[in-house]
Amino acid sequence: MTHRTHSTSHVSTTRAHLTGDTAESEQQHILLLGNPRDLSPFLVAVCQALEFVLVPLRGAHELPMRLHQLQPVAVIGADLRGEAACCGILRTIAAHDQDLPVLLMTDEVPEIQGAIDVAQQLWGLTTVSLFSPEQDPQDVVGFLFEATRWRDTGRLLPVA
Repeated sequence: MTHRTHSTSHVSTTRAHLTGDTAESEQQHILLLGNPRDLSPFLVAVCQALEFVLVPLRGAHELPMRLHQLQPVAVIGADLRGEAACCGILRTIAAHDQDLPVLLMTDEVPEIQGAIDVAQQLWGLTTVSLFSPEQDPQDVVGFLFEATRWRDTGRLLPVA
């Protein structure tokens, strides 16, 4: 089981919209748990440029339905509070797909690290990344690139 630690800058926008005439089945969705205002403008701009659709959820209760309905490329948790809430969300994601990439945007606090460890050990969640506000925003691009590779949806190509 792998755990990657990354980071990102402070966040403040709502939703990235898909541009062009891409069919619904070709859209690449990223589910967003938490306040959309906690996303960095950089992340939103990157999602727009790469034609990802950020889908904000009103709460964790929507997660199972949206996972099934949209088959997202990744899930981003912004400013999740508490180990219990984080564990519940990670357990729901693992029950849907153990290989679904998850990005938690929060400070590195022991409770969140504990939730990640539990998710990986008990539920087999394979790809959880932790981004803190102090980390390089470019790491977000790396996460999104890797998410498309992990999900084999590869519209993104590495630049040498």
